[in-house]
Amino acid sequence: MSNSPSPTDEVFPLVYGELQRLARSVRGAGETLNTTALVHEADLKLVWSDGTE
Repeated sequence: MSNSPSPTDEVFPLVYGELQRLARSVRGAGETLNTTALVHEADLKLVWSDGTE
């Protein structure tokens, strides 16, 4: 078993700031999640997604 980081682990830090910027731009009044929580939720969905809907 390798201890090398997964591609997601390598890419996510590179796009994190841009994801936060996008989250701030699309959030509307009355949203319950802050931008950081929204970005983390998106990350979890991407990482744990098996590609099916």
